[in-house]
Amino acid sequence: MKKMAFLFGINRYSPPLVDLKYARQDAEAVAEVLKKCYEFSDDDVVLATCEQGVRPFTKHNILRCFDPEILRCSEWKEALDLLIVGFWGHGVWRDGKRYLCPMGTMLEHVESLALSLQELRDAIRKIPAKNVCIILDCCQSRIDSRDGEAPALEPRARDIVMQTFAPKKLDLGGETVSQTVAILNSCSEGERAYEWGEKSHGFFTHYLLEAFRRGETRVSEIFTYVQEQTWRSTARLQKNQKPFFECMGKPEIFLPARVGTPPLPPVSVVSLADTPMPDIPEIELPDQTAQTESALLANLEALRKRHSDLHEKYQEVLVDYHETSERALSVARPIVSNGALYFGECEKLRKLYESQIQAMRAEGAREEGPKFQAVQRKLDALLMCPCESEVTRPPTTVEQVCRLMPMLLGSRAGERFEKMIKGVEYAFRWCPAGEFMMGEPGYFGNLWGLIGDVKLHRVALSQGFWMLETQVTQRMWESVMGNNPSEFKGANLPVECVSWNDCVNFCENISELSGLKIQLPTEAQWEYACRAGTTGGYAGKLGSMGWYDSNSGSRTHEVKTKRPNAWGLYDMHGNVWEWCSDWYGADYYDRSPTSDPKGPPSGSSRVNRGGSWGSNAEDCRSANRGSIAPTDSYYNVGFRLLFVPPSS
Repeated sequence: MKKMAFLFGINRYSPPLVDLKYARQDAEAVAEVLKKCYEFSDDDVVLATCEQGVRPFTKHNILRCFDPEILRCSEWKEALDLLIVGFWGHGVWRDGKRYLCPMGTMLEHVESLALSLQELRDAIRKIPAKNVCIILDCCQSRIDSRDGEAPALEPRARDIVMQTFAPKKLDLGGETVSQTVAILNSCSEGERAYEWGEKSHGFFTHYLLEAFRRGETRVSEIFTYVQEQTWRSTARLQKNQKPFFECMGKPEIFLPARVGTPPLPPVSVVSLADTPMPDIPEIELPDQTAQTESALLANLEALRKRHSDLHEKYQEVLVDYHETSERALSVARPIVSNGALYFGECEKLRKLYESQIQAMRAEGAREEGPKFQAVQRKLDALLMCPCESEVTRPPTTVEQVCRLMPMLLGSRAGERFEKMIKGVEYAFRWCPAGEFMMGEPGYFGNLWGLIGDVKLHRVALSQGFWMLETQVTQRMWESVMGNNPSEFKGANLPVECVSWNDCVNFCENISELSGLKIQLPTEAQWEYACRAGTTGGYAGKLGSMGWYDSNSGSRTHEVKTKRPNAWGLYDMHGNVWEWCSDWYGADYYDRSPTSDPKGPPSGSSRVNRGGSWGSNAEDCRSANRGSIAPTDSYYNVGFRLLFVPPSS
């Protein structure tokens, strides 16, 4: 099997880039394990680090490593079966281009001194290879454009990487061979790749070495393991590092394991037996006699704060313990005990609210009345919490412990909350409770003369909520539903051709998967989130925020390719219409409640909002209303998700 590996590790940098501690060691460790566990010889590995003699590995010298004359490519009669290229060091994004930073990189001259992905691709393509594995363990920080302005929104970094390294067809002596390319990035766009002092490696490379040392041969299994373990370990330390892996091309890539060589021992881990147990503080018990609503709520708030303090103290400790070890569980048990107390108080509060509802029913109060509905909302919020059995039985893993407490309220408008569901990231933005003017002043109906359709009126939303920052994508839909009904296909395109009933079914399925009560937004919640504090026809300049008939090219576009509104929500204007939970009523605004309106009790069509790629500018207004039968589906109608946190 013909193979080569090019591994670059850079520790030393010029200010303002700081020196790294373990990039060189990472590259050297990967080189060593390729030679010990796989069929790589010394001649098969090109190792270039900042400590190799006096030769500085600048951009020029890195590119020289791929020079055909130096590698004597003319002597190769066949293409390589496997080519591995790895880079450990700093990385940045500027003006839609990603750069790897070799020695001598200065940020003010990054275009000329750093190595762009396109330049790396061109260098790699000088070497014909049937299978290519690219490993990039470097940050993806964004820096300002050359004109000093904040960087403009660009296509997803992940997609740029995939487009750059798209496989090519190889012409080998008249035979055309399809190339397979696998890419593993240590982090996602805008994130840092963290180093792990206790392991003397980066988090990402630590787990890469673990997979290599076990003798794994299937590249997809190696990369998936590294992706999952890195994300889980850094998440416990409240660091945001989510690797991504893509394999382009049909054949699977295998590493050639060295026959007869037993796997190396795993990378050194902290000895649990020798590690002293941390001091476990006493948990302050809330007032067990309190039965009033205000006292119970005060107890819940105290327990939430205690939970936060415990997590802050223990998260760095937990990362060093095997998840199923007894010691890990003993470190986590104070969090579990705190959770049990929390659910005890929740149970008292639930009984209090149920007794209030029973009393109002006995007095003949109407269920649609404001007092009855206020208590019912509080009870619904409690029922959205995780079930009590999750904290009364001992957890089996630390990860389960970390999922026990309910989601807290957001602290500011636009705050971001991420959740992984079936391997797909869902990012939500916080929309705080508040009042706004819904509808438009002086508007007397649309072309069909629906007078009062968007009448201006004041609305109060008593509960804050988390709204998905993008329309639901086809990647999200496929991971949950197992199919893709869309007319325009693409993983990051919004899903369309889905009826209102389909969307409700999706919400039910993803609620079960996530443990959250996810739903479609009400019409009032949608417009409140769309406006994000604005009062005009649009939440900003329509051309820079939305895809509509003047700029869409008569099709959908990938989410997050236009500017978001002030609360970080993308595509609220255009791209696809979005289903809301309400029945549509042309005159509903004349009689709707001023607090938390949910639409008429019945109707023949459901509300949709925001306009689409085929809409004119008027139909993309913040206040514009559309309606479609709940069983119908169209290739310009999609949806987005929302959930109200239990602590509301």
